[in-house]
Amino acid sequence: LRYTVTNPGTKGAGSTVSPASMKGKIWLLEFWSTRCGACIRFIPLVKLIHGQQGKLGLEIVAVARDTAARLSTFLAHTPLPYTVALDATGAAIQAYDIEPIPAFVLIDAQGMVRDVAVGRTWPQDLQRIIALTNKLLNVKPLPATP
Repeated sequence: LRYTVTNPGTKGAGSTVSPASMKGKIWLLEFWSTRCGACIRFIPLVKLIHGQQGKLGLEIVAVARDTAARLSTFLAHTPLPYTVALDATGAAIQAYDIEPIPAFVLIDAQGMVRDVAVGRTWPQDLQRIIALTNKLLNVKPLPATP
């Protein structure tokens, strides 16, 4: 896969993200748009995943299919604690054959796509991705309580 997305966001502003930069890390790519109501409703959940799995090594990149101006305005009012990347040309969305959004792509440390959840992603899809993320991060599940 070949694409590069720029980061106008608060974390790593001005940097670029590409498959080559992801090697050796576990990534959750979130494809979204500021004009997508379902995408906006997922922001609190993605923040929660970032808060829990981010400290364990998961990198989250929210890849926005927007204009730079629209995304910058959105981020000024709604700052996000994880990396936000601008995909103005749609190259990243095309590289992963993503449609519709919101969509989530989990990539392992070798750069292999491990799971994809597309569209109005239901909680069980994200729970499956979180469970696989924990496995990739070598997080042991909590024991069941009686």
